[in-house]
Amino acid sequence: MKYNYEDLSVAEKRIYDLLTKFQLDPKNHDQLSKRSGFSEFHVKAAIQLLTLKGLLNQRGPSRNL
Repeated sequence: MKYNYEDLSVAEKRIYDLLTKFQLDPKNHDQLSKRSGFSEFHVKAAIQLLTLKGLLNQRGPSRNL
């Protein structure tokens, strides 16, 4: 299934935007948490969902939406 930006949750959109615009490391949960305003738990969950949806890999976003 192909996902569009509109299909993502608020947390997923914010994390995806931070990863693409600022080229942050997806493994740096603390920095993503501070910049997004979400807890580290929510950041980790959003990263897992983005990975499962094929929008994120080990190095960052795998494709642009």
